[in-house]
Amino acid sequence: MSTADAVPDETVAELVRALGAVNQHVPRLISGLLTGGMPPVKQHEFASLLIELGELLHQHADDHTGLTSRDLP
Repeated sequence: MSTADAVPDETVAELVRALGAVNQHVPRLISGLLTGGMPPVKQHEFASLLIELGELLHQHADDHTGLTSRDLP
C-alpha cells in the first residue's frame, strides 16, 4: 500500500479532527477579538482547544520520532 492509500491511525484522525475544529473557530475568534465581542468564557474555550491540539500534535510527533518534547533542546 502506498503512503497516499494509507489509512490514518486513530491518533492522526484525532489530530485532524482537532485541527478542523480549531480552523472552524478562527475567523469568529479573530473578529470577536478585534471588535471586543469575544466573551472571556469563549476565549477560555478556544484556548482549551488550542491546548488539546498542541498536546495531540506533541504526542503524534513523539510517536513518530521516538523522542519526547522533553528530549528536544
